[in-house]
Amino acid sequence: PVLAMCAVRIPLPEKLFDSDIRMRLGSMFSEHQSIADLTVQPMRRRPGSRHVYSYKLLVADKGTGKNNVIELIGKQDTTRAIGKAAKEFEAMRLLWGAGFGQDNRFRIPQPLHHFEDLRLIIQEKARGTKLRSFLGDGSDASFNHARMAGLWLAKLHNLPVAPARDCAYEAEKASLR
Repeated sequence: PVLAMCAVRIPLPEKLFDSDIRMRLGSMFSEHQSIADLTVQPMRRRPGSRHVYSYKLLVADKGTGKNNVIELIGKQDTTRAIGKAAKEFEAMRLLWGAGFGQDNRFRIPQPLHHFEDLRLIIQEKARGTKLRSFLGDGSDASFNHARMAGLWLAKLHNLPVAPARDCAYEAEKASLR
């Protein structure tokens, strides 16, 4: 409840829904597909967090004549967190390549594209239900969801990670201030 009270709507930057972004998003599809319609909505955010947008695309397939609705999420850096989107995109690609894309039990949203000049990443919309809605009632379903969350975390924590090239401690300290 407190979080919801702090959430704010942000203005939608023109460059995130003009014809250029339509063309850029269209480049992610095959040559037989085109974007027939595009709707962009800013999502609620907490002050100081990144800008997040919901993209709803009506994609026309020229080969089959069918239209499909595809929902994507765009995350853009704020002026205080420049470079965060790029790091998140690379982390998501690493996870996706390490098996967090193939197995539905351990899946993350697929990272689709990073527009460096816009400081914007595009990813699949996360599907599912929040874990907290399943926990705490003592049922078998609650136990199974908690168990799967534990297995997901175990898989994540067992990934081999290369040591960091530079220490981000000073940047972390600054961001916490």
